[in-house]
Amino acid sequence: MCAASAKPAKGARSKPRLWFLEGYLDRNRSLRRMPVADFPYRMGRQADLSLTLDSTEISRVHAEILKKRGDLVIRDLGSTNGTFVNHEPVTRETRLRDGDIIHLATVELRLVGLDSDQMPSSATTRLGLGTLSEELPVGTRHLQDLLLNEKVTAAFQPIFSTGGEIHGWEVLGRGAHPQLSGKPMDLFRIAESVGLEIMLSSVFRRVGVALASQYHPQGTYFVNTHPQETEDPGQFVRTMETLRGEFPNLGMVVELHEGAFADVKALNTLREQLAALDMKLAFDDFGAGRARLVELSDAPPDYIKLDISLVRDLDKASAARRDMVEMMLDFSRKRDILTVAEGVSRAGEERVCREMGFDLLQGFHLGRPQSAEHFAA
Repeated sequence: MCAASAKPAKGARSKPRLWFLEGYLDRNRSLRRMPVADFPYRMGRQADLSLTLDSTEISRVHAEILKKRGDLVIRDLGSTNGTFVNHEPVTRETRLRDGDIIHLATVELRLVGLDSDQMPSSATTRLGLGTLSEELPVGTRHLQDLLLNEKVTAAFQPIFSTGGEIHGWEVLGRGAHPQLSGKPMDLFRIAESVGLEIMLSSVFRRVGVALASQYHPQGTYFVNTHPQETEDPGQFVRTMETLRGEFPNLGMVVELHEGAFADVKALNTLREQLAALDMKLAFDDFGAGRARLVELSDAPPDYIKLDISLVRDLDKASAARRDMVEMMLDFSRKRDILTVAEGVSRAGEERVCREMGFDLLQGFHLGRPQSAEHFAA
């Protein structure tokens, strides 16, 4: 708690704050979370420190974290290769906050603060692997502000019938926080590193649907989901029930990745629950990996969106790839599933998609995503 913050009311007891450093520090590339409890918390190459780091780029006693008036501050101890907080060099005592990224030379750590009643059952945190700067992204505090205050917007990409009419729009989330990237992939990278990807997906969807309902309430809107959402189908359905309650008359199509459900029975149940909410189902990126033909036959969606990898250069594709696409189109027609060609980027691709019998077309060649302001107009 900042020293300038208001004091708690008389008789109130503030929750004890627990602090941790987390990072990839061993050869197995597993994430470690280490308590920061005893101060001064000194870090460096020397064996008797609070945190010993096995790197020749780290000084023997590199930096220390102190606790002052309830705040944590970090101080460089004359290291050779420097100490940095959120990529800014530490030249004097620097206050630390939950989510800050600390670099000791090239060793990267993130500071995590938890109230005592927020302690997880496991000391480890799930993070994807990549370069270190991607594993521990800066911006978690700003992301929390973005989520709590819904500082997001949406873009709308048209989906056309082969006759040229607009069939619907895909709702694409965009960030609108002044301190963060507007790109959804950048925001999801931060969100996934702290377990907030489901909340971000839900906020994107709700704000996008709200804008759609405000500007063009008669349209049909394809809304995206994050793969983590369907790991708890019951909670996902409750989220969609809430969305339908807020926007009872809007046409909605829920896009799921073809591999979101390994259990056909569970997928069928979800399909029925969405239908009861007057929501249609689309398999997104179909054919990007292993085409789930069992799900397509036993739990048929209303739409399949064939992945861009199948559509790209389809006019120049081998006979084998064309045969495979035609097989999927024929299979879908027999089951009254509408097919969408995703990523149509050239006139040649559009021509062949029409000739092969796709029902719907989507891509930059036909219409780029429109900002909310452009969409409103």
